[in-house]
Amino acid sequence: MSQLSTSRRALALKYRPRFFTDLVGQDLVVRILANGLVQEALSPALLFTGTRGVGKTTLARLLARALNCPNRDKNTGDPCGTCEICMGILEDHHLDVIEMDAASHTGVEDIRGILDACQYKPVACRCKVYIIDEVHMLSKSAFNALLKTLEEPPTHVQFIFATTEMDRVPETILSRCLRLDLRPVETDLLAQHLASIAQKEGLKITPAAFTLLARSARGSVRDALSLLERASYLERDTLTVQDVHVLLGLADETRLEELITACIKGDVTVALHLFREMRKVGAIAKEVLTEILNALHAMTCFRVNATLIEETLFSETVLAHLKALSASLSVPALSRLWAIFFKGFEEVISSPYPELSTEMILVRACYTAPLPDLYTLLHDDNPQKETPSKLHSPTSVTQEMTTFKDILHALERHREPILLEQIKHDVRLVTFAPGKIEFCCEPTGAQDITTRLAAFLERITGKNWNISWCTKEGGQTVAEEEAHQQEKIQESILNTPFSKHMTTLFPGATLERETKEQ
Repeated sequence: MSQLSTSRRALALKYRPRFFTDLVGQDLVVRILANGLVQEALSPALLFTGTRGVGKTTLARLLARALNCPNRDKNTGDPCGTCEICMGILEDHHLDVIEMDAASHTGVEDIRGILDACQYKPVACRCKVYIIDEVHMLSKSAFNALLKTLEEPPTHVQFIFATTEMDRVPETILSRCLRLDLRPVETDLLAQHLASIAQKEGLKITPAAFTLLARSARGSVRDALSLLERASYLERDTLTVQDVHVLLGLADETRLEELITACIKGDVTVALHLFREMRKVGAIAKEVLTEILNALHAMTCFRVNATLIEETLFSETVLAHLKALSASLSVPALSRLWAIFFKGFEEVISSPYPELSTEMILVRACYTAPLPDLYTLLHDDNPQKETPSKLHSPTSVTQEMTTFKDILHALERHREPILLEQIKHDVRLVTFAPGKIEFCCEPTGAQDITTRLAAFLERITGKNWNISWCTKEGGQTVAEEEAHQQEKIQESILNTPFSKHMTTLFPGATLERETKEQ
């Protein structure tokens, strides 16, 4: 890999946006500010909010130049970037642009100094610009001191606040500002941005490595550039995904998948061996647990509804394997694993021995994952017959499904409430035979019902099931049948002499089903 260019400036500083068009992934905010500049109708107090590294302070400084540049573009609002005012603000020494870090200047006296100075006209610019970063760090008295000036600011003053913690900014301040939310940058867009910078710097990196760097930055442009800079110092002709895994202390995807599988099967020896192998190649305990939690979340989404899957750190191949693995687990079982690893993550963060703590968490997961949950024990007809082999191999216990009602009962017994409710409300049965089912789909029905039901039936019966949609007209949904039965029961009750007598005594009375509080 080629070395960075002779400039020793950090990439995040070297490639800081100088024009609105340079900002990555903030098109909506840019459009709002550009329109405000062109129409000269910008609010005198702006509040930029968003996670770290998305460009809040950068945008504030860019806006300060745009407000005061005499050669500002009349269409886009961009500053020229070359005039004396632009250069002075770029080099952080212009008298009319004052930037304060509220993290180190939290008191009321700091704010009073700003309020006293803002009464005076700007020295060389159109307006004075006060940029207060991390504004949520101001004290209560400092916020109170700002209120009157924000409500009636001088015409020559522009306030720009930036914060990562909106909930710590008082409502009285929020109501006096125009709030603009800067969003985390999407992975694909961030990867493209890294690729363009790498090309300028002469760095050779595979596309998959760019994607992994972008995903690891979690929407932060600054973090992504910092990671790219770290990667640039590795002595590689071309940086690969494996290099990035080592660089970030991440677990290899294949090993991670094998580790999760070992935990689900209860194989403690394999799980500990895999984790120790990961550590030898640089994986960090906290990062391994983070990736396990991400994998469990993805698996749960697959079990509930595959369309819920969002952007993850995993490749398409690994996601496919996780989807197949999730079919062997119920949602309660996945939730229990999540609880074990999430609690373990908190333990590892505070532990003086994170590696040993992680191994104990893996042991805990291995011994807990194969066990049935409380619902199974409470609803099993004969729990005394439960054997160790059944506890550790629940998928080996097969059940016969001879009617469609058998399937509904099985879904209830095996704690599949989401799939059960979707089948009750969203599908109409056309044909049923053991091993083959045809459904007529409701317009709003989830399209992956057939896939999830087939996986469930294969798991509990040990046989392949062919479940498909068809264009034939089906009967009533199960929910409609149940509602119809309920109506017939109510009608029969209302036709009894007692009910007729009661409705005579109490005109307008209705029959309602009693619900018992749990």
